[in-house]
Amino acid sequence: MESVDASEYSKTSDKMYELLNRFVERVGEANVVQVVTDNASNCVLAGKLLKTKRPHLYWTPYDAHCIDLMLEDIEKIPNIHNTIKRTVTLNGYIYIRPDVVNMVQRFTGERELIRPAVTRFATVFLTLQRIHKHKANLRKMFTSEEWTKIRVLRLVDGEKMLAMGYIYEAIDRAKEAIAKSFDENEEKYKAIFEIIDKRWESQLHRPLHTAGYYLNLEFFYSNEKINEDVEVVTGLYQVVARLIPSKEE
Repeated sequence: MESVDASEYSKTSDKMYELLNRFVERVGEANVVQVVTDNASNCVLAGKLLKTKRPHLYWTPYDAHCIDLMLEDIEKIPNIHNTIKRTVTLNGYIYIRPDVVNMVQRFTGERELIRPAVTRFATVFLTLQRIHKHKANLRKMFTSEEWTKIRVLRLVDGEKMLAMGYIYEAIDRAKEAIAKSFDENEEKYKAIFEIIDKRWESQLHRPLHTAGYYLNLEFFYSNEKINEDVEVVTGLYQVVARLIPSKEE
C-alpha cells in the first residue's frame, strides 16, 4: 500500500504501534490477516499494544528474523565461530579474484559457493554447507598444478598485501608444490625449474627479497636456523651496506 520512512521513530514502541494501528484502520480490522514485524523489543511491545487494542488480531514476529537470531546465537559457540570465521575468510579470498572464482567453478561444478538467503547468518550457514559438500573438490583445487601456477602471480600482482617480504619464500614453496605434483620425479619438472631459476636468478632475485624475507616476522620466528642461511644473511647485509655506506655506522 505504501512505504513509510520511519527512521526517526522506528525504535520507539509507541510510535510503531501508532503506525501499525493506522494501517489496520485503513485496511479494516476484519480484512487484516496478520501483522508481522521483526523481533526487536520495540516491535514486540508495539505488537502487544496492538493486540490489546484489537483482541481478534494476530501479531507475530518475522520468522526469518527469529531463525536468524537462533543462528546468531549458535554462531557464538567457540568451535562454530572459528569455523564460520574461516569460511568467511575463504569466501572473501576466492570472490575478490575472478580467476580463482573460475577455477572453483570448474573443480566443483557449481556456479557459486555463496548461497544467498533471506538473512545474513542463514547465508553464512548455507555457504558453509556448500563448502563442506565440495570439501574434496576444493582440496584438489588447492593442490593442483593450475593453482600453483596462479598463486605466486597473485602474490606479486596483488594490491592488498606487500609482496616484498613473501616472494623469496613463495618461489621456494611454489617449486616444492610443483615437485610434489609430479611425485618428485625430477625428469618431469626439470624443464619447469630451469625456466623458473633462469628468470629468478637473472631478473627477479635481488638482495632486497632476502632482506624482506629475513625481516618478515612470520618467517623469522618460524625458521630457527635463519641466521645460518648464508644467502639470506648475505642479502640482508648487502641491503644494509647499500642503505648505510659508512662501515662505522
